Amino acid sequence: MLVPLSLLIFAAAPAPKTWTFKTSTSPKVSVSNISGSISVESTSGDQVLVEAKVLGSESSPWTVEAESSGDEVKVRACCGACNQHPSNCGSSRDPVEIIVKAPEKSALRLKSVAASINVRGIKGSESLKSVSGPIEVAGTGNELELHSVSGDIKLTAASIEDTKIHTVSGDVQIKLPKSPDVKVRLKTVSGRLNKAEHPLGTTERVFGKGSKEIDIHTVSGSVDTDPTI
Repeated sequence: MLVPLSLLIFAAAPAPKTWTFKTSTSPKVSVSNISGSISVESTSGDQVLVEAKVLGSESSPWTVEAESSGDEVKVRACCGACNQHPSNCGSSRDPVEIIVKAPEKSALRLKSVAASINVRGIKGSESLKSVSGPIEVAGTGNELELHSVSGDIKLTAASIEDTKIHTVSGDVQIKLPKSPDVKVRLKTVSGRLNKAEHPLGTTERVFGKGSKEIDIHTVSGSVDTDPTI
């Protein structure tokens, strides 16, 4: 007896999409994503390069749109067209990878729900916000705002400008540059500071003249610093 053979067909993931935008050497770059990742790294020149990939099946309702206006670049991951109200997504959250290469003096505005955020080598101002995705920043050189609800935050700074870090339950790791000139101020409810229990209130330490400030606010998130405070 002949046994019928079953042909297995695997749905392919959508092909990556790429964009190249001509800008100045200090553009404004905004990126929003729900699930997956946002990665930004510095590059020389006056262009912003974007690559996006939906990690679901070919029938995934998720799309990525990128556009520029003057010196501003916006990238968004959306369920369906970004200018329409989603109608067929339900609980679908196919991961989307967004990779951006931007001039080092770019100003960043990144928003995430569960997507991770990773920024390297950018020296412009940065505002990074996440609900549950982790945030990691290396090589900062200008004003920095990091906000998270439950995602962990890791900052490795080559230089420091005024910095604000706020998290509810996410943990915070900070590695200061050599010979830092900064005042570090921590306010927490029940978080641990450098492995030790920390009572309700504010702790601060000045390195050098304390010309710049790092303000850290947590509810229950722990904080580890190097050097310690």
